[in-house]
Amino acid sequence: LFLPSVLRLFFATWSLARDADVRITVLASSPPFSIGVVGRMLKLMLGDKLLFVLDMRDLWALHSAFPGWRRQKRPVEGWVTRGADMFTTVSEGLKDKF
Repeated sequence: LFLPSVLRLFFATWSLARDADVRITVLASSPPFSIGVVGRMLKLMLGDKLLFVLDMRDLWALHSAFPGWRRQKRPVEGWVTRGADMFTTVSEGLKDKF
């Protein structure tokens, strides 16, 4: 969750995708949690030019590595998952939690 690295990833990916002549696919496998947020922000900025695939391997709201209270983390988690064009998890049990 180191902010300069996340910002560098976002801007590097955005500049490549915005200039591309084809639809871009971004696969964000999370954790780290910031990867999902970067993918969602790219989807907002690039719209249909980007296919945002989100792979969730953990519930953010229950994980201590993502700081904050559950009631703060759950909306961020929902915002990211709702913005994905495709969504995968590592198990049926985890899928049911979303």
